[in-house]
Amino acid sequence: ELEAFEKLRADPSAVTAAVAMSGIESAGFVFGGFLPTRPASIRRAALQRLLAGSGAMGLPLVLFEAPHRVRSLLAELSSAASAASVSLCRELTKLHEEVLTGTPAEVASALTEPRGEFTVVIGEIAASDAAGAPVNTAALVAAAGAAGLTTRTTVELLRAAGLSRRDAYAAVHELPAVRRG
Repeated sequence: ELEAFEKLRADPSAVTAAVAMSGIESAGFVFGGFLPTRPASIRRAALQRLLAGSGAMGLPLVLFEAPHRVRSLLAELSSAASAASVSLCRELTKLHEEVLTGTPAEVASALTEPRGEFTVVIGEIAASDAAGAPVNTAALVAAAGAAGLTTRTTVELLRAAGLSRRDAYAAVHELPAVRRG
């Protein structure tokens, strides 16, 4: 048992550490991983969908980003969600730990030399920023099913995203990915 504990202590999760360090209080978060790299239009569309989904659910969005693309991501966030709270985290739980927090523009100006992989936590997404992209109901239901969420919880997520109760239940029952209960 001690070996298992030591392994867990040695391999902390960058995602949960970044959410904790961001100071954003939330019951959960939406994990987007790495955005597509090319083409730029697909990258922007993916970011818009993730911002819309997390904003509609009232949850922070967590992304990974490479050092050579982090400034570009902050610029995209400045135009898509300029008032959002952003925490840019690097080397968490290590000697050269760094966390920058503020609006996308403030974080971009404070960023000196981007090195290492970044974990980006985006919180407080305004409803106007989140409303820009339509909700991909099928993707949301599939993600809920993959996470093992129940029908009721999935319906509540769809309702938070703007669907009526009737449409939310119809979407859940059309797709078999959700655990019934």
